[in-house]
Amino acid sequence: ARTATAFLMQNGIDVTGAVLHTYGDGQIAATGLLMDQILVGHALLDMHKLDDSLILENQARKVIDYMEKTLFDPERMAFYMGPPLMPLWANAKRRFSYRDNLLPAANPAAAELLLRLKKSDRASAILTGKRLTYRLSRAYASYARVMLHFNQARQASL
Repeated sequence: ARTATAFLMQNGIDVTGAVLHTYGDGQIAATGLLMDQILVGHALLDMHKLDDSLILENQARKVIDYMEKTLFDPERMAFYMGPPLMPLWANAKRRFSYRDNLLPAANPAAAELLLRLKKSDRASAILTGKRLTYRLSRAYASYARVMLHFNQARQASL
């Protein structure tokens, strides 16, 4: 895990905190999606917990700061699935994700990550936004899981 983390920090995160998708034997890199930022943020926080390394905590915060500055829409109180300019996905429309499909929904996952950093106001805004006025179903399992554990996670966060 330490070797993978070192490789990720050296090759998979740019200077702004964007997580990168790398293709073609490492020759082509493109900014990843919201879920990439979330998973790397969790991984770095988990490694920080294991090693108590300030470098890991700072890198996790950098990844999460990038996510908040680049992917969050304060007007809609939700995260976009990807950055504004995605070179390899130039024709893709920017969307929000609340419904689970093959992957867990990204906005509830982002709220869960923000709770780990004691950003409960931002997490709460995401989880209570007007985009969640749809009739809930099994497709909202990630949202329901975060809501069930919201108070406990808020109190136990970093």
